[in-house]
Amino acid sequence: MLSPNDRGRANEAVFVDAMSTGLGAALTSRAARHARRDAPKVSALGVQTRNSIRDASEMICEWHISTFGDSFSRIDRSDDTSPGTADVICEGAKSVKYSLKLNHDATKHPRPYSLAQWVELVKGCEEDVEHRKQLADVGKMFRVRAGSATKFEEVKVATKKLYDSVVVVCAENLNEWCPKYSLADELFTFLVGEGFVKVITELDGAKLRQVRIQRYDRTPRPSAVAAVAQPKGHLLLKFSNSWVLDLRLHTASSRISRRGQLSLKFDSQVVKSPGLPTIVLKPD
Repeated sequence: MLSPNDRGRANEAVFVDAMSTGLGAALTSRAARHARRDAPKVSALGVQTRNSIRDASEMICEWHISTFGDSFSRIDRSDDTSPGTADVICEGAKSVKYSLKLNHDATKHPRPYSLAQWVELVKGCEEDVEHRKQLADVGKMFRVRAGSATKFEEVKVATKKLYDSVVVVCAENLNEWCPKYSLADELFTFLVGEGFVKVITELDGAKLRQVRIQRYDRTPRPSAVAAVAQPKGHLLLKFSNSWVLDLRLHTASSRISRRGQLSLKFDSQVVKSPGLPTIVLKPD
């Protein structure tokens, strides 16, 4: 059985093949290399699932041509380490970047320790150093409460207090930095992205249910943000463009490290997204 990551790569490979055929566009050397790498994953999808993803990709290609035209000569795929949110780039007189999702709409999973880098503050700057020190102090207190426990699940009360403390530190620092340095748009761009089209292919089992196309290349931009610490390790971000993001803190590993940073990360979800153009395509 394919892992979620391998299913995602297979989805990208099928999409690229359909777009290349529909646009008459060549693959870059990188895209061709990824296609060879992912061919076994595509084969492992199963016939009906593979056909459903192909049908979805052809529907998207038709929408792409009706929206952007067919003057695209090359198709590229990004690497896992590439910056930005794009998985596939259609190149021509203009470029259209696609972020592809299969049965989910997840955004980033940022780490709380690098909060200053979320808003493009340089690592090692005064704000970054102070923030990391605050979280180090929170971590020390948690380890005292955890005692000899080796896993977070063994100390659920202490872990809850850890979550709440980390979220409070993050909220307070964002509420200080963002208005002081006008960083709301940088925070929004880091978490949401900009200048791309997100495509979510939704399957019921192996059958295609629908495709949702979200125009993040036409997203209203914010000028301010309010960060609100919520119970159970949630950080709510309310942007001036009326978007709301919910960041849920959780452990990235089950084990408690004895020194250094604790294994923590956020899952970010878009709660409200007014003004985001969305197109829904249904199969015939």
